[in-house]
Amino acid sequence: MIARWTDASHQFVSSSPSSVDEVRALIAEVRALPEPTMLFLERDGKLLAVGLGGALSPVTWMEPGGATFHTVGDLSRIGCIQLWSQTQLDDFFAELAIPEAAAIAAAIFFASTGERPPDLHWEADW
Repeated sequence: MIARWTDASHQFVSSSPSSVDEVRALIAEVRALPEPTMLFLERDGKLLAVGLGGALSPVTWMEPGGATFHTVGDLSRIGCIQLWSQTQLDDFFAELAIPEAAAIAAAIFFASTGERPPDLHWEADW
């Protein structure tokens, strides 16, 4: 597995966690950053990106062929939330974000199975 995120100096860094426990430790490290940050986890050509460090977390899934999906949270939310994504501060639609605890559970599921977490509401990107 490959993990990538933006560190406190806004550099895009990576590591290769080899166990679920190492992914848990990495999640804790990213959550401790001074600003909400996207964590990208890649395994077998599949990618799960989760927002960490804030109450709400955008989550994106990418299939090996390039098809992408995003979670749907509360559609009554209006506006955007900002997270560091790669080397820039990006806006994400608040209505698509889910609670951070659900995003963390999704990351642990992916680290354990290599599959898209089934218990989230997913919508295909067009």
